[in-house]
Amino acid sequence: MKAVAYTSNFMYNTVNQPSTIEQLSAIEQYALANSIEILQVYTDLFRDRIHDQKPGLLAMMDDADTQKFDTVLVYDSTCVLRDSFEMLYMEIELLNNDVDLISISSSVPVRSN
Repeated sequence: MKAVAYTSNFMYNTVNQPSTIEQLSAIEQYALANSIEILQVYTDLFRDRIHDQKPGLLAMMDDADTQKFDTVLVYDSTCVLRDSFEMLYMEIELLNNDVDLISISSSVPVRSN
């Protein structure tokens, strides 16, 4: 399995929000335990809620179009996009490219092959 990891410092529940370093550490442990190779890590750091540009997420989606990987590992799906419709659109785009999205905090894939 060829996977990439995505981390960000934005989550809906910011009370117990792990840092991007903690997220990546958990993702790497999950990948190791499940024999998943992480090819690349994409990260977005948000300054504030108004200026929440996502260059890492956009680059990851561009790479998904070229099928460089077949799985995206995230710590929690709430750290990806705050808008439910945008998240659904992203999931559909990944599915259209035969890319699975796995939230390791819930260990539930969006789709299984």
